[in-house]
Amino acid sequence: MGLIGNKGVGLIMTDMARAIAVLVANVALAYGFTTNAVADDMEARVSSSRVAVMELAKNLKGYLKAALDSPISIEEKLLTCKIGAPEATSQVIEESGFDVGRTSLRVRNLDNAPDSWERTVLEGFQVRKEAGEKISDLDHAEIINLGERRLFRYMKAIPVGEVCLMCHGTALNHDIVAALDKLYPEDMARGFEIGEIRGAFTVIQGIN
Repeated sequence: MGLIGNKGVGLIMTDMARAIAVLVANVALAYGFTTNAVADDMEARVSSSRVAVMELAKNLKGYLKAALDSPISIEEKLLTCKIGAPEATSQVIEESGFDVGRTSLRVRNLDNAPDSWERTVLEGFQVRKEAGEKISDLDHAEIINLGERRLFRYMKAIPVGEVCLMCHGTALNHDIVAALDKLYPEDMARGFEIGEIRGAFTVIQGIN
């Protein structure tokens, strides 16, 4: 075997094997740390999005209660909600730093119409509901690429509640219908029933 000999070759091969093993271990460890970091970041973003959603829901209920308790006309009550909803949303956006809102497959305000990603998630919620999942458990989080931007997106389904039926249900009185026709001429958010998905909260976080 020349100058090295069989024993020398064996030692070199052993050292190479050890070096490769160390390299593989380091790569695996680094990958594990990276995977854990990504998972932790995703969990943190989901958690913060849920907080923002809860804050928005609370704010919206506050405006709704104020409108219902006020001794004003039906049209004025609906107008209070129409004005109050963007204000409630803006407050959460300012506090959280996220893009927060609501959307639905059947919107009342066309400004809340879903984009293609939101529509896909809403349709997925419907499939999951029909498969037996509770609406209150339906949510979805995902990181997407939009051009050169990376975005974290989150949606949380909104179930139809009793209070929703007052202006989103199937048996609306004449005054409510007249007011809705005036304030929302392109309204598609009527005819809902308990047990259906009204829509969803939607959150977007930028990723640096």
